[in-house]
Amino acid sequence: MHDFKVIQIRFIKIFPLLLFMASYLSFNSACLASSQEPMVVLVHGAHLTAKSWIRVEQKLNQNGIDSMAVNLPGRLDTINPKKITLNSSSQFLCKAITNIHKKIVFVTHSQGGAIVNHAQSICPNINVERIIYLASVSPLTNEKPFDSLSKADEENYFEGVSYEEKSGLMVISNEDAFVESFSSIANSPLKNSILASAVNEPAYIADGVVNMDSKKYAAIKKFYIFTQQDKIISMDSQVKIAKQLKPIKTSTINSGHIPMITHPDELVSALIQFITI
Repeated sequence: MHDFKVIQIRFIKIFPLLLFMASYLSFNSACLASSQEPMVVLVHGAHLTAKSWIRVEQKLNQNGIDSMAVNLPGRLDTINPKKITLNSSSQFLCKAITNIHKKIVFVTHSQGGAIVNHAQSICPNINVERIIYLASVSPLTNEKPFDSLSKADEENYFEGVSYEEKSGLMVISNEDAFVESFSSIANSPLKNSILASAVNEPAYIADGVVNMDSKKYAAIKKFYIFTQQDKIISMDSQVKIAKQLKPIKTSTINSGHIPMITHPDELVSALIQFITI
């Protein structure tokens, strides 16, 4: 009986310590799990801004996934468009993510694939775990951004866009044709939303040549999301691009070129699957 009382007294004395230790371990486990969660970096394509991702960001956040959309140079700034190149755009992207201390998942749209790929040689210390290509080009070393596109893709693009030599910009010269070619919907009810995210595009990015560490790039997990009704980067072109990448998994959305605006629910569903796989 005496021994039992001694045990009781000792337990009462150490019980607060046990509670503290349990709480401490639980807190640190939660912090560790949190630090291991990725940061999803959304990289827009030609003629778009970070605003194009707003509904995707909201829906990812609702699902507990951290994300940030980057505005590449030539959008909300006064930089001379003729000075904006593939190289400077990739340098800008590297600077934008330099303080992220998590694994990075790039979601890259259209021309953004060239900028993300080239960035692998410019910011080699960034911990890129995976890249999700959305209706995206993906040029490899010594290739230009649009080498894989077809003549028909180019013709569709120029339905609403023209080159302005004086400014060095690809200018949206016909808004209706631009909206139709990018959304694949005539008289789109989302015209105002599309144009609110649209800008004239610095032309010289297309002349850049990709350079990257092929060994490092090969270790990055890759995924591809096809856009079935796409007129800017057709399904045939996307299939050719994806075949070269050998992605772990692919998905298809029945949309035009900009599902982040026209089909955000379907896009987020595919992204969550690829982010967590």
